[in-house]
Amino acid sequence: MENLFKKVLEKCDGAELYKKDEYKTQLTILNGSIQSVKGHKTLGISLRINKDGRSGSAVATSLEDESIIDRAILSSKYQKEETLTFKNLPVEEVKCYDKKVADLTIDEIKNEGLRILDLFKSVNAEVIPDVYIYRTIEYLHIVNSAGFDNQYKKTGYYILLMTKSKQGFIAVTHRVKAAKFIELSLDDVKLIIEKHLATENRVQVATGSYPVIFSGSAMGALMTRLLSGVNAGNVLKNISPLENKLGEKIASDIITIRDNGRLEYGFGSCPFDDEGTPTKDTYLIEKGILKSYLVAASAEEKLKMKATGNSFKRTIFSNDIEDQPSIDSSNFVIEGANPLPDAELIKGIKKGIYVDAVMGTHTGNIPAGEYSLNVSAGYLIEDGKFVGKVMDVMVAGNIYEDMLKIKEVATKPEVMNVVFFTMGYSPAVLFDGISVVGS
Repeated sequence: MENLFKKVLEKCDGAELYKKDEYKTQLTILNGSIQSVKGHKTLGISLRINKDGRSGSAVATSLEDESIIDRAILSSKYQKEETLTFKNLPVEEVKCYDKKVADLTIDEIKNEGLRILDLFKSVNAEVIPDVYIYRTIEYLHIVNSAGFDNQYKKTGYYILLMTKSKQGFIAVTHRVKAAKFIELSLDDVKLIIEKHLATENRVQVATGSYPVIFSGSAMGALMTRLLSGVNAGNVLKNISPLENKLGEKIASDIITIRDNGRLEYGFGSCPFDDEGTPTKDTYLIEKGILKSYLVAASAEEKLKMKATGNSFKRTIFSNDIEDQPSIDSSNFVIEGANPLPDAELIKGIKKGIYVDAVMGTHTGNIPAGEYSLNVSAGYLIEDGKFVGKVMDVMVAGNIYEDMLKIKEVATKPEVMNVVFFTMGYSPAVLFDGISVVGS
């Protein structure tokens, strides 16, 4: 790292070198038996430079690949006459590394997978899920020409469960994700089995307006729209509906949404983002009032706001790194005033829909807040109970209208997963009067 960076500075006016090592172990259990345990390592290198009044960037997969320097310089020749500003800000430690996760042996990971199977058998021996357990250990190091030279290590622990219908199709999907070790509980298993049994009864729903509960997992599809709206880059481009709305009511007064990059053992927690800005606990919406945007270092001066530590080098559809950072969530955290236990939230519905998973998250006019989502896993609720899996159903609307319709929020946070990345954590949320397109 040091040798490569010295060579970068010999050719460039300023620079930032980024390195991420990731080690992943994956356990796969299918049809009740262990199929495989695999491990692999990935290394990503990203370079951003200033040269002759322009900026450039390039990526590589080895510190020995010095061509990254010339490729970054070459890319700068095709950019606008604009340079990057590199900073050296103090960072504080964040709890994002769990030694227990890092030290897990292959046998311990296998035993945890088998323990999960035993939990299911103790409740209903006919509902046996496929089990995937992922353990990641990540080392990230950034150095820049302003003197910033910091690194951190973090762990990830991810359980993915999928039950299957009698026809062999996926019935229920359940995820657990954190930077620390978490045991799946018996209550978790009972809820998964309850949902699975409900899928055996297929029901049609008439088109109309219904009370709709989005599970914490499904809330990720809606929050993708909000993420676009609070992106300061979109505000500056005049394509955010939230432009000039700081201090205004944009959601129900029972809802608070934060982006907390310092959440203890949150899956997206880290001490600094991918351009070296310290992460923060940023209130985006507080009791329905828009409080802040997510701000990159490049937008600080234009908006007269401090960077929030949300610039990450993520790609949407893979785990590769990008050469340039873009605004993204660290851990979106959704909270409600006077939350209800999850069971009570469902019991209060005379007739409505429970949306557990959707397709089409990245389609539609996302910047405008619009959504039209196929419900891939959803349930009809009647008299406070799941009565069947809804078939051929879509939910549609605009989050900037629908966030004002939030009536209740549950207590138990779930993982909001969007394609390859975890967006954060949300409990189930009840919306009143959502448009449902059915038969």
